[in-house]
Amino acid sequence: SSDLCDAYMTDALAPHERAAGSSVSLVGYRTAMLVSTSLAFVLADHVAWPMIWLILAGFMVVGLAGTAIAEEAPAARPPRTLAQSVMLPVADLWQRYRRGALVVLGFTAIYRFGDYFSQPLVITFLRDGVGFDFTEIAVAYKLLGFAGIVVGGVLSGALVARLGMRRMLIAFGSLSAVTHLLYAWLAIAGKSMVVLCIAVA
Repeated sequence: SSDLCDAYMTDALAPHERAAGSSVSLVGYRTAMLVSTSLAFVLADHVAWPMIWLILAGFMVVGLAGTAIAEEAPAARPPRTLAQSVMLPVADLWQRYRRGALVVLGFTAIYRFGDYFSQPLVITFLRDGVGFDFTEIAVAYKLLGFAGIVVGGVLSGALVARLGMRRMLIAFGSLSAVTHLLYAWLAIAGKSMVVLCIAVA
């Protein structure tokens, strides 16, 4: 799961390497998502589904090989009780931020709320609300979105290393929130491939 990968990166990478590690992880995850969805649908026109599942299962070898050659993260002393597993992180958070702990928790809770709220609705909005067919959505949303994520992931890793995590969290969080206005523009403009591509990019 992504939480386990994030935990492994935190343990295995030095603090100055984590932004780049997060970028690589994001690009890898999105590549896997693209292969497992778009490629599967393309193959479905030519190959039976049992064969497609075998092909996708074969791609799991990449993950198994990566796990086999990955270095062990430095051993940490695990909490002995459930209470410790809850209280130690809370105490660590409080020690790090003191009076700002509630601000950190609030910021974390709402950081990408708009994305998580809208993500399940995007395809339905594009299909039923605006009138795009699935091929147009796949070309613009899947391929252009994938390219944007790869470029953005690499760029953000470099910018975090240069300008710091806090500045980039605020800058990219604000930019991410503002991009929802582009989908509002699409709702007003109607079916426009140009506006769709701008919104997705």
